Amino acid sequence: MTDQTIEQKVKNFLVRDLNLPDTLERDQPILTSGLLDSLSVIKIFMLAEVEFGITLSALDFSQEAFDTVAGISELIQDKIG
Repeated sequence: MTDQTIEQKVKNFLVRDLNLPDTLERDQPILTSGLLDSLSVIKIFMLAEVEFGITLSALDFSQEAFDTVAGISELIQDKIG
């Protein structure tokens, strides 16, 4: 799976399921800006498992990784290998 495919799936999820704006940019802060809350982060963990077949743990969470579409996508790509 390509980086672009992962990033597009993450963005689509954030817009469709978490009601983030469809104008969301890849490097736009979403956690530190308050667009994501703790429940949203849990839903992203679930997305990783269902959509990408990987399991994220609490050790994978960081503000930096979850603050942008690009960061979330990079974390998922790293876990996929």
